[in-house]
Amino acid sequence: MENYYIGIDPGVTGAIAVLSDDQAMQVFDFQRDNPRRLLQIYKGLNTPNTIACIENIITIPGAGREKLYESFYQHKFCLDYFGIQHKTVYPLTWKKEFNLSKKNKTKEDSYNLALSLFDNSSKFLRAKTKDHNRAEALLIAKYCQIVT
Repeated sequence: MENYYIGIDPGVTGAIAVLSDDQAMQVFDFQRDNPRRLLQIYKGLNTPNTIACIENIITIPGAGREKLYESFYQHKFCLDYFGIQHKTVYPLTWKKEFNLSKKNKTKEDSYNLALSLFDNSSKFLRAKTKDHNRAEALLIAKYCQIVT
């Protein structure tokens, strides 16, 4: 039976990525103000051999922390509701696995790494400025696969 790994970048305009053992992937965009869409996505991911890693929220003052927390907890609710096993991972933890934790590393570095790690990711990653959330969700899914 194949395993599935979900990576969740719960930013206000974040993404959900799913990897399987054979590196097949799916990527979903979402917006915080569409909880029904989240329920639809997670309902389709509810399989016995699925584990998710959701990036924990770290906020800086004035960065709209309420919206970020709301997005984080919407994901947590959906994972719990559908019984999907999950764990929370701090950004520095998963980024360290990929040598992205240095201060001079940017979202563009995450984007470039995701393109190089996943052969068919170019169909999901088309614009560096727009798709960095997708790239980070893919890397979080890969981190989930590595540590479980």
